[in-house]
Amino acid sequence: IGVTSLETEIDYRKLQFFGQLCRLPNKYNAKQLFVNRLLRYLSDDKQTLGFIPDIYRILTKYDLYNYLVNYSKTAIFPSKYAWKYILRQKVLIHYSNTMLMRLGDKMGPSYGMNIFSINRPCFLWQLSRHNVLQQCHY
Repeated sequence: IGVTSLETEIDYRKLQFFGQLCRLPNKYNAKQLFVNRLLRYLSDDKQTLGFIPDIYRILTKYDLYNYLVNYSKTAIFPSKYAWKYILRQKVLIHYSNTMLMRLGDKMGPSYGMNIFSINRPCFLWQLSRHNVLQQCHY
């Protein structure tokens, strides 16, 4: 029905929170704790539970690991709006592509890809945005 899975939504929210922590000023204790645990995790002190291992797994899953490496080396992170755009591109499109592949496998390649496509608004909605509403009745 075109709704993202709960796992994808949770991953998306965790990545948003990760971005907020990375952009937080250094004067806050939460930022110092986050950076300390992140650097310890990256320097072979691999804990198995918690936020940092989850973020590491999620960043690897959605091919965003290079932002973690860049942040750990230079302490530079994208702005709030740039990060949200990156997340929409990587996380939500990854989910759509995965669903299309699963449907294609179950229904066969000739049916699955022709029936289902990446979620886009119906052309009638686009028509109503560009034309006067009265013209859409016809």
